[in-house]
Amino acid sequence: MVFNASPIIAQAVLVDDSNAVQKVHAPSAPHPPPPPANRPKGFPEIHDISQQSLSDLYSSTIHSYTPGLAKAVGTTLQSFPLRIWVIDNSGSMAAGDGNRIVTTSSGQTKVIPCTRWEEIHECVTYHARLAHDIQAPTEFRMLNPNSVSGEIMHMGLEGVNFQEGMGKVYQVMNQMGPGGVTPLSRHIHAIKLEIESMRTALEQAGKKVCVVLATDGLPSDNTGYSTQGVLDQFVRDLRTLEGLPIWVVVRLCTDEDNVTEFYNELDSQVELSLEVIDDFMGEAKEVYEHNPWLNYGLPLHRMREWGFSDKLLDLLDERPLFATEVKNFMAFLFGLNAWDAPDPSVDWKQFVKWVDGNQKKLRPTYNVISKTNKPWIDIKKLNAKYGDGSGCTVS
Repeated sequence: MVFNASPIIAQAVLVDDSNAVQKVHAPSAPHPPPPPANRPKGFPEIHDISQQSLSDLYSSTIHSYTPGLAKAVGTTLQSFPLRIWVIDNSGSMAAGDGNRIVTTSSGQTKVIPCTRWEEIHECVTYHARLAHDIQAPTEFRMLNPNSVSGEIMHMGLEGVNFQEGMGKVYQVMNQMGPGGVTPLSRHIHAIKLEIESMRTALEQAGKKVCVVLATDGLPSDNTGYSTQGVLDQFVRDLRTLEGLPIWVVVRLCTDEDNVTEFYNELDSQVELSLEVIDDFMGEAKEVYEHNPWLNYGLPLHRMREWGFSDKLLDLLDERPLFATEVKNFMAFLFGLNAWDAPDPSVDWKQFVKWVDGNQKKLRPTYNVISKTNKPWIDIKKLNAKYGDGSGCTVS
């Protein structure tokens, strides 16, 4: 969050152009593409997460992961040895419709209204801390860098001191306020060059790079216009990533219809592994509409921001899960083998007993609907949804 500096708020200018979505005052001089990181041809060396680090992920109040989520961190780290974040610090990030998630020393969670910039500040500093804690090589690129931020900040690499690395992240996020435009295309070009430099090594090892675009706006040119031509060019730039070993996460910091529609439609326009996720509050409410028995906890959302993906997680906010899918999700959450779980279609009561016994071992997590810490699974609502034992959802 921006505590020590007053944010520079760019003023939106309405223009009489059906193709122009918005304009933000900014210098008109074009920026050259940011350089790729000075990195050797191979990808960063990664190590298995120690048992102590896994234990810390679900025992510390900073992370509060379930055993299953902690295990998934380990497997995901091996699949994606490098993460590249592009952090939107354009003028529109000064809008005051964000939410900051705060965990107290006692483990209680609070949601505090804030600007979008403060929301992404909290998100980025968390992921920088996670990168250090599990030694997950991560780059953070500011959308509009300056002399304070430099082009790239690193965390999770060997030799990067925690105090020095986190100090740099805090310094940049605190001193830089929202201001400028949304030149996503030039960062796509730089990232493409970087991944191409390690493509052979990645493909031989069967690994990918995870790219996270944390943004609240449509791509713009260097003068701030988001014309249809600019949007089309961004799609073409994304297509240059096709075929590369890459996984793209678009982490939206807005619920504006034109922005969410644009990014949600990308999946049908490019041949990329791509996921679009809302902020924690938005995703939790969507999950509740279809699967109200699940308390969509912040640790689960952090995992998705971090690049973890599973078809079951994609379905949570799309439709009610079938009983067999519920069993698989529970096994994932608890870190257990689904084959060892009772079959809910055969013995529903035994299955519920298994769920309840395992979830009692978990620390309660913040519930967006009740605004208090609650168990991950609401047994009463689970019974109401599936209690007929048919294996289908009950309307």
